[in-house]
Amino acid sequence: MHDLPFRVLRWHEDIEKIEVLDTNFGTFASLGGEGGRWHRHEEVEITLVRSGSGVRVVGDKTTELTEARFVTILGRGLPHCWDFNGSSSGVCIQFSRRRLGAMLPEKARFDIDSLVESAACGIDVPLLNYPDLEDRLVLLAECPSPKCLSNYVGVVEVLCRLTEVNLHQCQRISSLRYDRVSGQRKQSEIEDVVNWILESYASEIQLQDALAMVNMSKATFSRHFMRCTGQSFSAFLNQVRISNASRLLQTTQESIGNIAFQTGFSSLANFNRIFRNIKGHAPSEYRRIHRPS
Repeated sequence: MHDLPFRVLRWHEDIEKIEVLDTNFGTFASLGGEGGRWHRHEEVEITLVRSGSGVRVVGDKTTELTEARFVTILGRGLPHCWDFNGSSSGVCIQFSRRRLGAMLPEKARFDIDSLVESAACGIDVPLLNYPDLEDRLVLLAECPSPKCLSNYVGVVEVLCRLTEVNLHQCQRISSLRYDRVSGQRKQSEIEDVVNWILESYASEIQLQDALAMVNMSKATFSRHFMRCTGQSFSAFLNQVRISNASRLLQTTQESIGNIAFQTGFSSLANFNRIFRNIKGHAPSEYRRIHRPS
């Protein structure tokens, strides 16, 4: 972002094909995107997913994306990715706490600093309680102004509205915060392994393959993987597989056996056991509870 206080992003169909708003002219231009890969950045991020299903990874939390509507706020340095299954669309604001704060009056700066601190582990703001948030974000993505000041005001309005949100109505995402970790050793190697899991979870994945990929001993890898993701290698792999299986149980007619094999499990009994441990229900019961009538 160089010296910019904020930027507005949007995507249609493919999250890898991001467009960025030129605030001076009110037009969007193509920009390479990292949203589909596990990554982190210093800017705070506010994202509205308008359509699409898949799996989201934020910090040490992996969840399936459903039809539930919310705005996600991700704090500084919080690793994340949006792994959609097929087409998707959305709008995003990224802003520098320091650079944007320097442009605001003291009261607004204090409120936004409090919001950023609350979002250190990521929070989901339910749109059911704050429907105007979606309208404000969509307006930035679909009807930008050719005047820089108007777009700046629009972004600040979104942020100020978020500072009024009742945090007790929001859902905390990650159990770990990452903004206080600087110079994380082996971060890029662990990111490579995480993205490999997200892309290849349906295939046979072994710990030895991960060790060879990053050229680490088992003890060193396990220590750094736990530090970066908050989970062991096997726990993270199972979480990704079960999250994808949960989505298939809700959205397809596939048999439970086929879903187990499609998500990387070689044994139906093993799938049933791990699914119950993570979700608290057997796959058949989970489908009955969560699948729309």
